[in-house]
Amino acid sequence: MIGRSRKVQYLDQPPDGGWGWMVVFSSFLVHVVVIGSIKSFGVFYAVFREVFDEGAGDTAFINSTLVGMMLICSPISSALSKLTSCRVMVFTGGVLAAVGLVISSFATSVMYLLVSLGLFTGFAMSLMYAPCLTMVGRYFDKRRATANGIGLSGNGVGMFTLSPLYQVLIDEFSYRGALLIIAGITLHGCICGALLRPIHLREDREHKAALDQRQQNIVDNSQSSFRMAASKVLHVFDVSLLTDIPFALFSLSHFGTVLGYSIVFVHMTKHAQSIGVGKTEASFLISVMGIGEFVFRLIGGWFADLGVMSRLHVYMIGVAGVGVCNLCVPFCSSYASLLVYMAFYGLFSGVFHALIAVLVREYTGVARLSSGIGWTFTGAGTAYLLGSPIAGWLYDATGNYNVSFYSAGAMILASLGVLFLEKCAKHEDPDRETTEEDSSPHELCTDSIGGTVTQAILTERETTVYSPPDGGWGWVVVASTFFVHVLVIGNMQSFGVFFAEFREVFQEGAGITSFISSILGAVFAGALSNLTSCRTVIIAGGVISAVGLVVSFFAQTMIHLFFSLGALTGFGFSLMHSPSLAMIGRYFDKRHATANGIAVCGTGIGIFAFPPLYQFLIDEFGWRGALLIVAGIPLNGCVCGALMRPIKLKEDRKDEKVDIEPQGSWLYDATGNYDMSFYAAVKAQKYKHTRTKMSKVRSADRPPDGGWGWVVVASTFFVNMLVIGNMKSFGVFFAEFREVFQESAGITSFISSILGAVLLMCSVFAGALSNLTSCRTVIITGGVISAVGLVVSFFAQTMIHLFFSVGVLTGFGLSLMFSPSLAMIGRYFDKRHATANGIGVCGTGIGIFAFPPLYQFLIDEFGWRGALLIVAGIPLNGCVCGALMRPIHLKEDRKEEKASIETQGSTDQESKKGLLHFCEKVMEAFDVTLLKHRPFLVYCVSLFGTSLGNSMIFVHLVAHAQHVGMEKTPAAFLLSILGISEAVSRPLHGWLSDRVHISKVYYYMIGNTGLAILNIAVPFGRTYAGLVVCMVLYGFFSGSFNSLIAVMVKIYSSVSRISSGLGWALLFEGAAYLLGPPIAGWLYDATGNYDMSFYAAGIFIFLSVVVLFVIPCSTTRGSSSLSSDTSETNQNGIKIVAFRNLGTETGRSDSSGQSNPGFQA
Repeated sequence: MIGRSRKVQYLDQPPDGGWGWMVVFSSFLVHVVVIGSIKSFGVFYAVFREVFDEGAGDTAFINSTLVGMMLICSPISSALSKLTSCRVMVFTGGVLAAVGLVISSFATSVMYLLVSLGLFTGFAMSLMYAPCLTMVGRYFDKRRATANGIGLSGNGVGMFTLSPLYQVLIDEFSYRGALLIIAGITLHGCICGALLRPIHLREDREHKAALDQRQQNIVDNSQSSFRMAASKVLHVFDVSLLTDIPFALFSLSHFGTVLGYSIVFVHMTKHAQSIGVGKTEASFLISVMGIGEFVFRLIGGWFADLGVMSRLHVYMIGVAGVGVCNLCVPFCSSYASLLVYMAFYGLFSGVFHALIAVLVREYTGVARLSSGIGWTFTGAGTAYLLGSPIAGWLYDATGNYNVSFYSAGAMILASLGVLFLEKCAKHEDPDRETTEEDSSPHELCTDSIGGTVTQAILTERETTVYSPPDGGWGWVVVASTFFVHVLVIGNMQSFGVFFAEFREVFQEGAGITSFISSILGAVFAGALSNLTSCRTVIIAGGVISAVGLVVSFFAQTMIHLFFSLGALTGFGFSLMHSPSLAMIGRYFDKRHATANGIAVCGTGIGIFAFPPLYQFLIDEFGWRGALLIVAGIPLNGCVCGALMRPIKLKEDRKDEKVDIEPQGSWLYDATGNYDMSFYAAVKAQKYKHTRTKMSKVRSADRPPDGGWGWVVVASTFFVNMLVIGNMKSFGVFFAEFREVFQESAGITSFISSILGAVLLMCSVFAGALSNLTSCRTVIITGGVISAVGLVVSFFAQTMIHLFFSVGVLTGFGLSLMFSPSLAMIGRYFDKRHATANGIGVCGTGIGIFAFPPLYQFLIDEFGWRGALLIVAGIPLNGCVCGALMRPIHLKEDRKEEKASIETQGSTDQESKKGLLHFCEKVMEAFDVTLLKHRPFLVYCVSLFGTSLGNSMIFVHLVAHAQHVGMEKTPAAFLLSILGISEAVSRPLHGWLSDRVHISKVYYYMIGNTGLAILNIAVPFGRTYAGLVVCMVLYGFFSGSFNSLIAVMVKIYSSVSRISSGLGWALLFEGAAYLLGPPIAGWLYDATGNYDMSFYAAGIFIFLSVVVLFVIPCSTTRGSSSLSSDTSETNQNGIKIVAFRNLGTETGRSDSSGQSNPGFQA
């Protein structure tokens, strides 16, 4: 349980600013995505009629059902917002809406679209819409109309931009492809939800007190349990609002207004075409209206706040104008007149829309605003449900839309009559001045991105958690890590789908082309996370990876892809991956393995989903178009990053930076602070100050094994999916690169090998950066860099270009995401570390399953260049995963910091020279002393051998399948099958290893043995069914191997050094990935088939298992010189060095006889 208590102080009034402007911005974007999208959907109307050969009335039901559901379900959305929060509802709505649009792309009938697009997507959008308006009302009072108008102006922007965009998408990709792309746009609503920080107002407390009293009365009166339940349900939906006559009349009037207003968005495009306007010009009419709404929603809200006339009168003017405009439509017989009409329609529509939520708040008060908006939009939804079909049926009956627009105008003007009745019955403005005496001043507390805005009294106890919570917000971190793995590892291991396209386009060999996926890596993720925070790094990584994918769209040579896709996108991925895993480790202790396992299984989801998606995109849009589309995916990582709330544990005390440098020193003079100080504390008062400063930070005794750790697990899951899943799927581009760049298999394979090598070898830099900043910061940065690398790869003209852009840059970005995320799981979990890690790394399987067919589709559709550009969007989602990596401080961190300070205090600073100090600091950041611990080094050597063999299959499997006579798409799906098998087995193996009574080392060895046997078996699978069986089994054993890597590192390095340990371990793994695919490619060039390549892979893995038998003996000898308090026996019966005070025990002395911390063992 989180050791923090927080006294909530309710605000007397909405702040009318501050974070409220972020809420307004979020509301603006929701209106762009939701309302702008819905009102632009009329562009699809003519297409649906033509494709499904249905009447105007029946077809219109699609859009009307969509809008109707969005508004009718508003009470449900409001009720759910009360039970959870507006943030959760908007986030959930964004995901569900995207799912609904994807499902709609497979529609075969109008009835299908009614359910998928109308009911399902409409309900999802309702979860996004009403809560945003509610939050604006809660943050603003005096400037409420202005704020609301700004937010609602997004409607106009959406209409202006989306309508012609939809027409272009339909023309280019058909309505099915357009729906698929729009689904990606809708996912950005998740970011809007993350910005909706809750706020507590005094009216909430009063309303809650009244409710509590009412419930108590029910209990006192011995009411039945059924009646109590019914009362609770009625309260949740706030049904009593319907008995308020002014509010009911306003809702009825709004129903009539929307009934007439709704037909324009569905039927205007078709009406314009019926009078001779072209499709593109007709779609632009909605854009004209949209820009008008954008401008006048801003102006309307601002004008209503001026007080020149009542808000109700301003609203009525807008409604009257819309009604008159509808009556004028039949008289507009030219395109110019329709433009004028739509401009005025947008003007008046913007005015009345800006005030809907404002007026609702006046009738309900802020405490009931959510319910009021819900019921109002329910009526509006019913009107949308009926309006468009009625207009369609009138068209069917008359052969034109004249009667439809006349009826619409009449209905809107009739609603004005209801408003006059409402004005007579309207209550006084419910806003009231507060009279409660002021409380004592409190500090405004915010939990950064994703935090809760409250007035709180912060004590020392509240700023630091004694123990990892093992739950709570930790589950959000798990979810975020899960998505990071989907986005990063799943993306990376699915990127092989583009491989054949790259080879074909650039005519390069398999070896050179393989460099692209090899360059995806995690160099500075760990260091950046330590310098800043996991949250920052993940968000940065999401942006960088998206940029990298966009840059890859323009690639003309392989070198271009080396930089854009390999280095830049890979770096962006890396910034998302490792910090997400690190955050899980900080939130969980007892259930660390379980949390980590859940998180990393996102990789499997990514591998499951992305390959067929990539293949589809490639087939439809070419590899370039596919890359451009995929570039939007990583941006979702920013949401994951925002969820990475930092956590401080007792163990973090030792990591606190200490001001120990004399102010006269050159570094202090240069920087103005002690952040870069290398000097030891030589004065007693300085050391005393240091201890006092450290004591202010509360740390957790042990990893929480749950709580926020599960969110870290989820974030790690998605990082693994984006990073490893992407890397292992990049072999799909192999054939393309060979064909395009006319290179041999060995040379082309270097793209993927460099990608994987940089991803893993640079993990030592990621660990160092995590130590200097935070895992969160490093992961976000990695996401951005990897996206940039993929974008740069778009311009590749030679294989060398791809070596750098895809291999180095993208690989570097991915490395910054990967190892920090695994490290975070180790910090959050102890007893369940294996389970959590298994869940986290299973995201790799999802990525491997999803990415290869997706990449192949993108390559076929857009060419390998377009595919890279689209894929560049995927790593940006690692930014979200990074944001979820909340830092956690453990007791072990504090002990190590204390030991470091004591060592520095005993050092003679007169003998220190600037260069020597610099070297010591660098070695300390990279934790070089880990390599002197024999068991850890032996394990790294074994990991090198396993990875050397394991790396070959992900690059060359697709090419091998095609070589034995299989088609491209089925061949790409083999990686998907491997991915889904790995996704399922990773959490399973993590859970089993935490519970079975055998050593985790032996469990790990069993999995590796299985991989060796299956690699040798692959050449015997000459049929598709045989290879499918091999891939299922390979994924099963691969899940055992991958789910325990971080667990093994933690065993041999300790939790406080897990970030550095993972960095070094993955460095060895990366070296193997650098060599493995090219070796396999050269063997192919020499033999003409891949049989010898897979035989060699099996032998390498088998030898790595033999090496593991050396560890028990090495562990005993390696720990013999250590004091008893620095070692412990783990559950597997192996003596493990804790590395707490190791430096002071076995450090190598310098010339002065003092211990040199730069060479401590």
